[in-house]
Amino acid sequence: MTVGYLLDLFIINQVRKEKLREVIEQDVKTDLNKQDGHLIKEIGKMIIDIANGERPGFFAKHKNYDKNIAEIYDDNIIEVIYKLYGRHKELWDLEDIRRDKNNNDQTRLEAADRVSIVNKKRNDLVEMVDIIINRRLKDLKLWGSLTE
Repeated sequence: MTVGYLLDLFIINQVRKEKLREVIEQDVKTDLNKQDGHLIKEIGKMIIDIANGERPGFFAKHKNYDKNIAEIYDDNIIEVIYKLYGRHKELWDLEDIRRDKNNNDQTRLEAADRVSIVNKKRNDLVEMVDIIINRRLKDLKLWGSLTE
């Protein structure tokens, strides 16, 4: 479990609430909001644990994806989070196309193929979040030791 993974879950909830805005039942929305609160709390605790050296900030994913498909590395965490949000919205739309029996088989197959590509890029972004946070916390520790 990493900060990037928890943030990924948080973003999934945001996209779910946005895409289902017109049809979501209040009890489901309330539950998703409670999940959001729990995820935010866990992200905060995890960042503190990483900063204190009580847990690693990054775990290699060891995913066996096509090496030619990758999200371009960005060191700006806000941009990475925004891209992650965009990838989830894209996945949601592709899954809608893939599941829609009114679409022809070719359209559904193309959407399914695209899901794999977008999901790979989503995983890259989750990993980037972990790398950026881990580096920032290491920089903080270095900076702190230089000023003490």
